[in-house]
Amino acid sequence: MSAAAAGLWDSAVPDADVVSVVEVPDGQGAHGINLAAVVDNIDYFAIVRAGVPLDDGWLADCVRLLRQDLATGMVGWSPGGVARGDLDLFVTHHAVVVRHSAFHAVSGLDPQLGGDVDDLDLGWRLWLAGFRVRSIGPLPSGLGRPVVDPSATVASLLAMLGAFLDPTSMGGPWTSGEGRAAKRRGAGRRYQIQTSRRRGDGEVLPLVHAAVARWAEREPTAGTVLEALQRWGAPERAGPRRRIAVVTSDTLAPRMAGPAIRAVEIARRLAPEHEVVLATTGICDLTVPGLEVRQVGELGLRELESWCDVFVFQGWVLSGRPHLVQSHKVIVADVYDPMHLEQLEQAHDAPGERGRYEVVANTTTVLNEQLERADFLLCASEKQRDLWIGQLAGLGRANPVTYDGDESLRGLLAVAPFGISEEPPVQTWSGVRGQIEGIGPDDKVILWGGGVYNWFDPITLVHAVHRLSQRMPEVRLLFLGMKHPNPGVPQMRVAYETQALAQELGIEGTHVFFNREWVEFGDRQNYLLDADVGVSTHLDHIETEFSFRTRILDYLWASLPIVATDGDSFSDLIRGEDIGEVVPPRDVEALELALERILSDPDVAAGHRANIERIAERFRWSVCLEPLVEFCRSPRRAADVACPDLAKGAALSRLSTGRRRDVQIAVSYLRAGAVGPVLRRVRQRIRAARR
Repeated sequence: MSAAAAGLWDSAVPDADVVSVVEVPDGQGAHGINLAAVVDNIDYFAIVRAGVPLDDGWLADCVRLLRQDLATGMVGWSPGGVARGDLDLFVTHHAVVVRHSAFHAVSGLDPQLGGDVDDLDLGWRLWLAGFRVRSIGPLPSGLGRPVVDPSATVASLLAMLGAFLDPTSMGGPWTSGEGRAAKRRGAGRRYQIQTSRRRGDGEVLPLVHAAVARWAEREPTAGTVLEALQRWGAPERAGPRRRIAVVTSDTLAPRMAGPAIRAVEIARRLAPEHEVVLATTGICDLTVPGLEVRQVGELGLRELESWCDVFVFQGWVLSGRPHLVQSHKVIVADVYDPMHLEQLEQAHDAPGERGRYEVVANTTTVLNEQLERADFLLCASEKQRDLWIGQLAGLGRANPVTYDGDESLRGLLAVAPFGISEEPPVQTWSGVRGQIEGIGPDDKVILWGGGVYNWFDPITLVHAVHRLSQRMPEVRLLFLGMKHPNPGVPQMRVAYETQALAQELGIEGTHVFFNREWVEFGDRQNYLLDADVGVSTHLDHIETEFSFRTRILDYLWASLPIVATDGDSFSDLIRGEDIGEVVPPRDVEALELALERILSDPDVAAGHRANIERIAERFRWSVCLEPLVEFCRSPRRAADVACPDLAKGAALSRLSTGRRRDVQIAVSYLRAGAVGPVLRRVRQRIRAARR
C-alpha cells in the first residue's frame, strides 16, 4: 500500500477540515505511511492505493461521514459506490480516510504485518479500540477488493485474529522460524490487544464470521481461516445469540419486590433469543422454568462478567466493583428506580447528624457511576427520562459523540416501563375474603398492594377509611406487605406510624388490616382479584414526581379500579383514561369521597374496569421491554464510553508541538513495536539540528 501523490482531487472538502494526502516513497510501506502521518494540525489522513482511479467527490463523501459521526475512525472507499456509510469490520478498499486522532490512538499501521492487509488490520484495531469503521461503495464480499497474494493474506489474517482469539497463540503464523524473540514480540502483541481493547467478543465475533464467510465463498484459501476459527471455538459466537447476564442485588425468591420482579421479567424476555443467566448478589431461592438462576458472590460476579457479552444490572451491583466499571463488555443499567430521590425521604431515619447527608451523597455517587459507565440505560417513563437526561448532561454524556450518533439520545437512554404479565390473572383460591379474620365475602375491600415506605402517605388513607367506615361499615382496608422480602430493607418509620394510628383510632382488625409478611409473587392474583379497588397515596415530594409505582401495574393486570394521589406519572393516565379517581395530596375528604364513589356505585366501577382492559395491552412486558430486546439483538458499546478521549474533546490530532509532541508519537509507536519509524524520526531531528 502507498499513499497517493499530493493533489486536490476534491475541492468540495469543507474548509474547516484539513486532509493530508502525501506521497510515500516506494518500498516504505507501513513505515513510510506512519512517518507521513506525523503531521501537525490535520483532521484526516487519506491513504490511496497506487494507480486507483478516483471518482469525483470521493474524498468529500468520506470526510462527510467522519464529520457526521465522531465515533467513526476510518472510512473505506471503492469506485462506483454510494455514500451510505455501511458499518464494516474489515475495510480493505481502494482508498481510506482515517481520523488523524484515531490513527495515532492505535499507533498507526503495523509494520510487522504483511500480506497486503495492513489497512484491514488498521480497521480491525480501530474496532477493538472502540472506534467505528465504515464503507462507501458496494457492500464488500468479505474483504472487499481482490487481494494481491491470497496465501499471504490468509497468513496475515490468521496472525491478526490469532492474537485476539487463540489463547495459545504466541504471536501467530508470522513468527514461525523467527525464534524466541519473535515469539516474545507476538506474545506482547496479544497482551496489548487483549488489555487495551474496548469491545467484547459479542460485538466483534459475529462481524468476523460474516466477513470471513463471504470472502471464503469466492476465495478457497480463506477456508483455512474458517478452520482456525473452528479450532479457536469461535463459531458458536457467530450467530445472533449473545451471552447475557441479568444481575440484581434484590432477593430472588417466591416473595419478591419490584426490582427482583423486573429482573426476572427482563431475563424471561431475553431468554428466547439469547443465552441468559439471572443472578443476584443477595438471597436466591427461586426456580424459573427454562432459565438459569443463581446467587453470586464476588468471585461468581467476576466469572459472570468474563462469560457474558452483555451485562444488565440494577441497583448497587456496580458499586465498589471496579472490574465491572472497567469491563469492555456492553453494560446496560436499569435505572427505573431514582434511588437518590427516595433517599431524600427515607434517610430521615439515618442515625447521626451527618448520616442523612452521607446516605444521599453515597447513593448519588453510585448512580453517577452507573450513568457514566453504561452503554445503554433503561428508565420507566418519559417524565423519568427528563430527569436522567438532565443528570446525564451534567455528567458530560450528552456530548457531540453521543449526539451525532443519535440526536434523540434514545440509543443511549430508552423508556422501558414496569410491565404486566401476558397471561390474565386467574384466581385459584381466595386470599382475602374468608381467609383473613374480619373480612367477609360481602365486604368492600380496598387493597394497598405493596410495601409501606416513607415517601408514601398511608396516614391520610387510614383517616379517610376511618371516616368512610362510619357511613359504610362494610369497608375494609388491607395493607398487603409490611415486611420487605429483602432483609436489607428495614421496616420504615411511616409503617410503624400507620399501625399505631389504626390502633389509636380503634379500627385495626375491624376496618384496617395488616399482612405483616409479604405475599408470594405467584399468589398475588388471589389477593388482587378479591379486592374492589386498589389504592396508592403519596406525599407531595420530588420522589413522587419522578416515581413509577409498580403496584399500580398489578392493579391494571387485575382490572382493578384505582384511587391515587395526584402528582406522579400515573395520575395523568388514571385521569385521562378514566380508570379510577385522582385526589390531591393529604386531602382526607377528597380521598374518602373518591373511595365511596367506586365502592358504592357498581356502574362506575364497571366503567373503570372496562377502560383498564382497553389500555392494558400497552403495558404488557413484551411491549415495555422491546427497547432492551432490540438493543440486545445488536449490542454495542457507547461511543463516548468506548472512546472517552473523543467525548472529552482531547483529539490526538491536536498534538502538542515540539518535544512534547515527539514524545507522544514515540511512545505510541514504541508500544506497538514500531521501532523503525521512531529511529528514523530521531535521525531526521539529528540531521536537522546539524544543519
